[in-house]
Amino acid sequence: MKNPFKEKGYMLPIASINNTYVDNQKVSDLFRLSLIKKSILDHKDELGLAEGEHQGALLERFNDLVQSDVPSIREKALEIATMYGQRLARILSNFFRPSELTKRNQKRWTEEHWAYWQSIEQIYLVGGITSPILTKIFFNEIKSHFKAKGLDKEVVFIAGSQNLGTKGLATLVEDGEYLLFDFGQTKIKRAHHIKDKGETKVDIILNTIDSKYLFYKEKDQEELVHIAENLHKYIVDVIKRTASEVAFEGNGIHLAIANYVNDGKLYPNRGGYAKLSTIANHYESFLSDEVSKELGRDIHVTLHHDTSAMALNFKEEQQIAVLSIGTAFGVAFPD
Repeated sequence: MKNPFKEKGYMLPIASINNTYVDNQKVSDLFRLSLIKKSILDHKDELGLAEGEHQGALLERFNDLVQSDVPSIREKALEIATMYGQRLARILSNFFRPSELTKRNQKRWTEEHWAYWQSIEQIYLVGGITSPILTKIFFNEIKSHFKAKGLDKEVVFIAGSQNLGTKGLATLVEDGEYLLFDFGQTKIKRAHHIKDKGETKVDIILNTIDSKYLFYKEKDQEELVHIAENLHKYIVDVIKRTASEVAFEGNGIHLAIANYVNDGKLYPNRGGYAKLSTIANHYESFLSDEVSKELGRDIHVTLHHDTSAMALNFKEEQQIAVLSIGTAFGVAFPD
């Protein structure tokens, strides 16, 4: 079946599920990590969280609360976790059994789009949910919901998938030395990869770096261009620092980014990295030239849609979808 969500191998923005609907509710209003964290903080007193304790790894702390030996804390934590598990189950089942109300609200998708989703046999869920108990609760809710709906589809959670993007990009390296990046909305993942005649010689995961300059809402065009220039300089600086860190001598860089990429061009209407299109129509070429100047030799940077980079790990499989759960949902369908 032809994939209506892709063009010449590139994911199209119409594939985005953050603005899709479940009946009258937008997916982005039902489930995302920031909503889960907000629910935890809204009930921090009931959950026994001390003032300031919520800073840092909140989901990891929540994992402990779900199995607290204090019944009231355990019950409230379980209530929150179950609610979001049920929401995630509704979102996933909606792709296979959409209501007529969903279809009416989802105006941009045709029957071809719904038919393609219904041809999917397995969903891989990857990304920012690292809490093992939360993952288990979500899985059980999905399994129960799918059984009640009579859906014979597989859902698989991939644990420890923070570096799945750079790992996927490594599959594109056939020979030579490469830097691999996954520029997310919260963290930048980095790797150094060398192959010699197809055999991996160096495969190093480097420390993550904080993402910066991704704010864009309520900014006028002049401000956006200024922020975009700062973001671009930061990206070049991250690449330059990483090259120095590993004594990089290669000429190739694969860079995944939280944006739709089409033949080196960024989609201009989606999120924090989209504003880079205001400083260069073909950002891939522009970035390659800038990095070449900084490193003093010809460097070719190849841009990739971030979830598509993750999906490269599953490219031998058929009829699957890869959904990343980070700051927002990402989606990709391996070729």
